[in-house]
Amino acid sequence: EGLDRNDLVIPENQIALLSAIQKVNPNVVAVISGGSVIEMQWEKYCKGILHGYLAGQAGAMAILQILTGEVCPSGKLSETYPIAYEDVPNKNYYPGKECTAEYREGIFVGYRYYDTVDAPVRYPFGYGLSYTSFEYSNLQLHHDGVSFQIQNTGQREGHEIAQLCVGFEKNP
Repeated sequence: EGLDRNDLVIPENQIALLSAIQKVNPNVVAVISGGSVIEMQWEKYCKGILHGYLAGQAGAMAILQILTGEVCPSGKLSETYPIAYEDVPNKNYYPGKECTAEYREGIFVGYRYYDTVDAPVRYPFGYGLSYTSFEYSNLQLHHDGVSFQIQNTGQREGHEIAQLCVGFEKNP
């Protein structure tokens, strides 16, 4: 894990290919197949980006169904996408120099780091788009949890991933 990458960029020839394709047809959708964040300065060449993560054997069909509009995307990012590698909290410890990976960030991993230092990001934890829209209402806080209602208010059938992030108020 500590030795697999030196940076977060994709190969320059892939960026050049995206640029060339976009000049011929501006309707480019990039599909990312990978297990972690990458720098995305190339997003300007795309009308859409779909992150398939490590989709496995049935992943290609699921991605095709999303791209053709047969099904509505409903996933959310499980990590924060930085603008550049220099923005990540462990930049001083990677790439690894030995066969070990050192995690020195403590609890300030991912969104916790970016929220703490108020750093801009390309895509935040929990980001995701859909072909429909949803409305949340009747949020109630209880001693042992929360409850709320959610309604699909769009024209398409779809599912929503509801996320609730809870934290302590900062002292004034």
